[in-house]
Amino acid sequence: MKAALRVPGEGTLSEQELVRLAQDVLPGGVLGKFWFPPGDGFIPASAEGAYMTSIAGDRYLDMSCGGGTLVLGHRHPAQMAAVKAQLSNGHHYFSVVTEQAIRLAAMIRNAVPCAELVRFAATGSEATYYALRLARAHTGRDKVLKFEGAYHGNHDIGVISLSPTSDAPFPSPQPNSAGIPQGIIESTLVAPFNDLEQTQGIIEQEHRRIAAIIVEPMQRYIPPEPGFLEGLRELTDRYGICLVFDELVTGFRLALGGAQEFWGVEPDLACFGKALGGGFPIAAVAGRREIMALCDPTEGVSDRYVYQSGTLNAQALVAASAMSVLETLSSPGSFDTLHALGAQMRDGLDEICARRGVRAKAYGVGPAWFLAFTDHPIVDHHSSRAADVEKLKAFHRELLKRGVFVIPGNKAYLSLAHTAADIDMALEGAEEALTQTRN
Repeated sequence: MKAALRVPGEGTLSEQELVRLAQDVLPGGVLGKFWFPPGDGFIPASAEGAYMTSIAGDRYLDMSCGGGTLVLGHRHPAQMAAVKAQLSNGHHYFSVVTEQAIRLAAMIRNAVPCAELVRFAATGSEATYYALRLARAHTGRDKVLKFEGAYHGNHDIGVISLSPTSDAPFPSPQPNSAGIPQGIIESTLVAPFNDLEQTQGIIEQEHRRIAAIIVEPMQRYIPPEPGFLEGLRELTDRYGICLVFDELVTGFRLALGGAQEFWGVEPDLACFGKALGGGFPIAAVAGRREIMALCDPTEGVSDRYVYQSGTLNAQALVAASAMSVLETLSSPGSFDTLHALGAQMRDGLDEICARRGVRAKAYGVGPAWFLAFTDHPIVDHHSSRAADVEKLKAFHRELLKRGVFVIPGNKAYLSLAHTAADIDMALEGAEEALTQTRN
């Protein structure tokens, strides 16, 4: 039997001691796939607005924003007030419908073009998983078409062809994790993002078995080519396939109605998370009534009933947080500010790279940015493989030394807490960092 619960050195551990303890109690010393080389990382102690402070007392401009969840920044006053008010009344009532969940669903319905009904989940992975289950039930088909390089969460389909390195012909899937059943692999089709011609060819051959096409409207950091999303809408309408937008990144970030408002293409189902919760764990599936109604348990269980439930779905505390986030984002000028900050960062990086002779270009839409170290245009996963990922990670490590935090190798986010002066400071640090990582 193990000894009684005790945290070694509780309250007295230094940052270095905590890192060593993490190595002892967590696989790889981390919570997921992201990690820092020895000596490069830090452990946050507090945060406010656009900045974080580590246990060691170092201050960082946060351009990770909680993996894109903190669209208002850290500890936004209105959000914190809403959370504190709800916490004083209770924070979780299991699956009992609460006023907060009802009001939040109504807000999403009023903001999102495709939303006629809404169901909640705790994570984005769950949302995309349930959306695909709904699509299969609605169509009576089994296969899903996704795009090479797209990430739809940590479930089995989400990590198929996430980062393939071989040039297997489309629509062959390539699992990027062990433990995925062969049946799931065989029921997944893969197409190149932004290539409507190849996608159409796959659909025309397989359409009788395709339940859904799932797409990130902005795939990772790559925007859709003109006509691509419109083409997917036309093809799915033609063949009776569900079009699913994974708006975990674009939802409530490009516009209040997400990418479907921003680019004017309405899917059958859409998945939301990240910015919705403002750092609290909540996600949603929204879409057409006839599809969403399949998970209505009051209609009686039939062979088309879709099971969807969760212990922590839309608990009152996180729903109160999400309501506050949407209310703040609906204020006049919020999205103009977010887009202006993103443009300032991307344009600034492009100007520095051009002036310094660095072979790199900034990508992204709205308050998201990514610096690809290549002079070849990036339109899909295959073309993104030309970018030097190790150089990107080195650039991010140099930024960290200059007080700017981005998860190494990943895209960065901005929030309403960032200012033009913060962007100027980040660009100054980026110019110095690029001198250490230039070609």
